[in-house]
Amino acid sequence: MNINIKEAIYQNIFLERIFPDGLNEPVLIGSISFNLGQGLRISIHTKQKPSTEVSKWGKWGVDYEVIAINLNTFCHDINVNGWQKTDYGNLSVKLLNNDNLDIPIFSITHSSHKSTIKIECDKLIFEGCSTYLEGVQ
Repeated sequence: MNINIKEAIYQNIFLERIFPDGLNEPVLIGSISFNLGQGLRISIHTKQKPSTEVSKWGKWGVDYEVIAINLNTFCHDINVNGWQKTDYGNLSVKLLNNDNLDIPIFSITHSSHKSTIKIECDKLIFEGCSTYLEGVQ
């Protein structure tokens, strides 16, 4: 069953406010880092304008144009092809197990022109956002 990424994110009240319809535009997986014991940190970057301005970020298109959404999870499996060529692309999220909703497992696939990233993980935990102007990180 395909779902929007925000449905796989726990503690997503802030994301619900700035993206009430979910992330509907191409995204970039900007970083992936592993921790001992299956911990995984993912940073998903979007150029989608938030529906509500966040005063501490400044003005969209002037002070920032990319939002990096930082997430943590427990990784069951990961496959990365063409990491050096990753770019903005489509994000597909599927709920893999409907029977055990205590610990849902998701398949997250990011596909851009020359790269594919596939992650099987538990529910994502929202850690926060950062912003930047492209080319001025």
